[in-house]
Amino acid sequence: MTPSQTPLAAGARDRGSPHDMARVLAEIEDRIQQIERQAVFEYLTRNPGARAAEIATGLGTGREAVSAHLSGGKGELFSNRDGSWFPIPAADPGGSGMTW
Repeated sequence: MTPSQTPLAAGARDRGSPHDMARVLAEIEDRIQQIERQAVFEYLTRNPGARAAEIATGLGTGREAVSAHLSGGKGELFSNRDGSWFPIPAADPGGSGMTW
């Protein structure tokens, strides 16, 4: 069975064009990233000064993903001092109305 003959691929064709499916998958990926970034923020709220490896272990996720979220949110959500990460209090989703 080739990849285009799988039930998943057949179902994708039934739902619309590949562009529609790509858009839906991109939206899902964005939402997952938002949830993960929020989890990193919440972890740092409970454990300020943690390093990327500690955060990854605490969240049960990969260090690379955590590092990407920290770098992507540096200056807006997170600050770094000598490899230790801290949440920026003004970015608190409960206090600022910031959308994730």
